[in-house]
Amino acid sequence: MSGWYKQLRNLSERPWYKDSLMVHLYHYLKERAYVADGTYEGIIIRRGSCAVTRSEMMEATGMKYMTLDRTLKKLISYGEIVVKANSRFTVVTVCDYDSCVMPESLFPTTDEISNETSSEISNEITDETTHISTIEERYKDNLISPNSPYKNERETRDVVLEIKKRYNKTFDGKLPPLIRLHEPTRRMVEACISKFGLQSIDRVFEQVLSEPFSLGQNKTGFKASFQFIFEPRNFQQYLERAILAKKQKENKGVGTFEMAEAEAPKTEEQKTEEQKQRLLTLVEMVKKNPSSHCRGALTAAYNAGTLSQLGIDWNPLN
Repeated sequence: MSGWYKQLRNLSERPWYKDSLMVHLYHYLKERAYVADGTYEGIIIRRGSCAVTRSEMMEATGMKYMTLDRTLKKLISYGEIVVKANSRFTVVTVCDYDSCVMPESLFPTTDEISNETSSEISNEITDETTHISTIEERYKDNLISPNSPYKNERETRDVVLEIKKRYNKTFDGKLPPLIRLHEPTRRMVEACISKFGLQSIDRVFEQVLSEPFSLGQNKTGFKASFQFIFEPRNFQQYLERAILAKKQKENKGVGTFEMAEAEAPKTEEQKTEEQKQRLLTLVEMVKKNPSSHCRGALTAAYNAGTLSQLGIDWNPLN
């Protein structure tokens, strides 16, 4: 691999810059990223992404398997990369590629400069870059159609920005903040909104807050990030757990109410009414079957004057 790429000076201002392994892997992935859309083993690889295997990353960086895995997860949690793996290789997207990287042809070697005039270089730059679209432009091309005005798409993007702000406010100090909202992340959020609706966002955020494991209270030190939460499969699982927890809470509340109602002391009127209903039931049984074993209980109640007190017209001679 040859050529050049540029890097903004503010890389050292990022919170993970002191982690040399993260910086090492970040630069390696940016070097491997495609300058323009291409294909790899029949799979379309977009500009800013690269197809790579774990063994290749381990060999190039000198990291062991577990170290590489931890470093990748850290870069994902900070929103620097998005990873999508299959059985053959992994596609890694550098989220800020378009803001930091320019085509290799924009940086000719010393020999090329000496052989070409400034105007020729300028013409070459124009020719080489006309076919390259940024992630932002591809996003618009994919979304906007003749029947879909751009106003609606802009409103959708504003909603995603509000969700980012809500995430940072909700999980302030609990989860890694989302600094930059890149296009791959936007697409994940929009996919979740499209499938589950806007009302699902708050339910998922509440569920994440209720799970100590997602907040980093585990042996590995893992913390859910914005990208992790809005990965469609993870988002669906959080939502399902939130719905299940709500149902369990409702069922528990009903059971507690019924138990409290059953344990409440009965008044004298209630006790008298229940006794009357029991005796009336015995009367009906004895009328249907005069030799019923209930006749003895009714006779005892008659002799004690209970039937007359309750206004029940029955006597053993009936």
